[in-house]
Amino acid sequence: MLRQDGPSGVVVVDSLGKLGAARLFGLPFVLAGLYFLYYISVGLFGGGGLTIAGWILLPLMAAAFLVPGWLLLVVRKRVRLDGAARQAVEEWDFLIYTHRKRSEVATDAHVMLRLQRGARRHVRGPVFTHTRQGFLIHVYLVTRKQQILLALFDEDAESKAHDLARRAAAVFAIRVQDRIVRGGEITQGGVVVERLGEGDADPP
Repeated sequence: MLRQDGPSGVVVVDSLGKLGAARLFGLPFVLAGLYFLYYISVGLFGGGGLTIAGWILLPLMAAAFLVPGWLLLVVRKRVRLDGAARQAVEEWDFLIYTHRKRSEVATDAHVMLRLQRGARRHVRGPVFTHTRQGFLIHVYLVTRKQQILLALFDEDAESKAHDLARRAAAVFAIRVQDRIVRGGEITQGGVVVERLGEGDADPP
């Protein structure tokens, strides 16, 4: 997940890796979009005789399925941490285009770990199946202007999350702030905190 990038930097590869399984949900969308494209091609070249409503609705339906399906399947995110330039570069790779966003990392920045609400999980027991709230460890690079999500980990992978946080912080010689709280209060945004202070309250 984290690899060396030159003498003074590292790259957090696929920093939303915990969401990788969600990419499979993009496949049905792509197939549905191709289905509508097939009927458009039949109308164009096969003498299908589409109505005006068909010419309007079919392209819209194809786009409505293809666009989110394409995004789920192919988009990858990387975060390049450059210690020499003191910059964090977020990269969204769309295969045909890469969008980059640069952020300055000052000496008062820090890497933060915190526990946030994730998806609900169904746990099957010997008699009953019950649902429990799942949580994910979020690792952020916190600058003066924003929080940059570096990685997501299962709640039981705390040692791996700390290891990545320490290595990312070492690039800029900044501190790691551990804000992982278990069994605390949960804000409206899903952050687990000891108590709702001014810095933990969700924005209005």
